[in-house]
Amino acid sequence: MTHLEFKPSNLVSGLITKPVTVFLHGFPAVRSIQNRDIAKQTSEVSGRHVFLPLYRGLGFSEGEFSFRECRAEVEAFVGDLIARYGTIDLVGHSWGGYLSLGLSAKHGAKVRRLVLMSPLLNFFNVDIADESFKGTAKDNPQLNLGRIEDRSREFVEVGEETPAALLAARVDAKTEVFILQSATDQVTPPTYAEALLSHFQRPPTYETIDTDHSFLVDRPAATARVIDALDRRA
Repeated sequence: MTHLEFKPSNLVSGLITKPVTVFLHGFPAVRSIQNRDIAKQTSEVSGRHVFLPLYRGLGFSEGEFSFRECRAEVEAFVGDLIARYGTIDLVGHSWGGYLSLGLSAKHGAKVRRLVLMSPLLNFFNVDIADESFKGTAKDNPQLNLGRIEDRSREFVEVGEETPAALLAARVDAKTEVFILQSATDQVTPPTYAEALLSHFQRPPTYETIDTDHSFLVDRPAATARVIDALDRRA
């Protein structure tokens, strides 16, 4: 799977002092800033070895995007990292947050810390998804979404098959969960994240942040909050 990798300076001597960290970006993540800068700065500031998968069809990796195939490819990628390093930390934004929930539910305590940034928890219905994806495709011709009708139906089916609440309940009690929620988010409103809290075995740390859904407003502050969530002592 196409990915970016950021290595801290202490890897020169082969010393890894913090868990490998995987950042899973959202959909459609058409701005390169959403994919790179927080992950890169986390590596530089926190001294982490960071991986950032780039989903097919969303402007940074060739091929046609599919929600199911994206999930399968990310699961394989993260599974390989866990096999290599033993444990990881996960950071997921929006669609990447939903993927991170599923990965945490699957791998148990091998996911040491889970940071969710305004995670996608509501999957709408086919008509709303269809309208949204058509607008996204029109505004961003570099995206390869295939047939919009297929993507809309697939999107809703994925959410129905594995609801976020079910995944949250399967996250291991040893996994530390942090939720950073945009306070004014209209894509994934705070009410959805707040409703999810009671489903975890271990109560998450829930905090709001004054930014937009994409975490582009006051980017330095958003980056600092992500790094703090990763490095904070429980």
